[in-house]
Amino acid sequence: MPSENYIYPSLLKKTQEVSGESFLDSTPLGVRVYSNCHALPLRQTKNANGEECWGGGLCCDGEWIFNSGVNYNSLTPYRFDQNEALFLDEEVIYIGMLSSIWGHAITDGIQHLWWLSTEEYQSKHKQTRIYYSGDAPLSGNFLELLRLAGVEVSKLCFVDRILRFRSVIVPDSCFVSNYPEIHYHPEYIRTLDFIVANGSAESHHQKKIFLSLPEDTRNWGVSHIENVARKAGYEVVYPARFSLQEQISMLQAAEAVMTFDGSVGHNVLFCKPGTRIAVLRKANYINEYQMLVNGIRDYEVNIIDVHLSWMNNERFPYGGPFFVYANELLCSYLNVSRPPFPWSAFRAYLRYNLYDDFPGLLAKLSAPEEYASLLAREIESERQRYQVKVSSTFKYLPLPNRIKTKLVTRIVKSKVRHLLG
Repeated sequence: MPSENYIYPSLLKKTQEVSGESFLDSTPLGVRVYSNCHALPLRQTKNANGEECWGGGLCCDGEWIFNSGVNYNSLTPYRFDQNEALFLDEEVIYIGMLSSIWGHAITDGIQHLWWLSTEEYQSKHKQTRIYYSGDAPLSGNFLELLRLAGVEVSKLCFVDRILRFRSVIVPDSCFVSNYPEIHYHPEYIRTLDFIVANGSAESHHQKKIFLSLPEDTRNWGVSHIENVARKAGYEVVYPARFSLQEQISMLQAAEAVMTFDGSVGHNVLFCKPGTRIAVLRKANYINEYQMLVNGIRDYEVNIIDVHLSWMNNERFPYGGPFFVYANELLCSYLNVSRPPFPWSAFRAYLRYNLYDDFPGLLAKLSAPEEYASLLAREIESERQRYQVKVSSTFKYLPLPNRIKTKLVTRIVKSKVRHLLG
């Protein structure tokens, strides 16, 4: 259970409830074989309600196969002309709709791969071609992930048109996200262990790692946190700039890891049990995937709220834009002195999202009440800090104290008025 010392009061109860859940499902898994089955490439389509959505996956006898998508609710079948299909008279293995989002790649994306390490696959199907769908053929670390999981890359094929097969083997999912339900099976842990065993090597990185994100129009204030992380002895690392094997090696060697929730935070799956982990929350919502990841091994986990994401879209809170900063909770955890609030970065965050994304403004202004009190405290802290600074400047001026007090008050008020302007 994460310490309540680092969590905003409005999120504490829900965080503790979700942290106490067990996401493990020990139901035995198997494989399913579908005859005369169509594989549909990813396409934009409309669901039963006429809403724009993505479609694809497997379709057999007019029925969509639910575990052939990224997760159970993410895709829908679509109408197609069966005459368009290219018939391949062979039995193949289908491993899903693989996402180009890294956090999904290492969770949903390996949900079918557990079967590749079984005796049945090794003895009977090692020469069978393996098909997958997605928005583009895999490359880089996404392809390396499959290789480390036991996929023979030469047997890997991308579904880029409608195909029909004599039969398709689909292993059951060992990682299931069927909102609001989300769980994993022991086979998922074994798949991770297999990937780590194949990918781990000697690491030359420090024992304390901060898995960070490049600062951009989705993630604001990151450098403010990176600065205090360095003061606390953390090496700042951008995982996407390293090969997967380098990432696995540095995380296996680390004793303490700090990161943000979301895709970059899911990388802690490659840490060894007992690692001290701090997950920095970027917005006022519970990331269910991250909560599962936090509890999947015997980690020492703390969740730390570092957000003032006033412009975050409440309807899609995982999309940002986020504003994070080194607040008193984080600095208390790291045992470092707290830097001044990054007012220039916060003003830039507000201005960019007010003016450059005006159509989404109303949706983004439904910020939690807690943000108002957090911002009020930061303003008061800045007022006090600036008053001390100005007072010390006027201290030795040959003016009556009454005049000096009025001048200091007027200057400080002007400074405070311009904090957000």
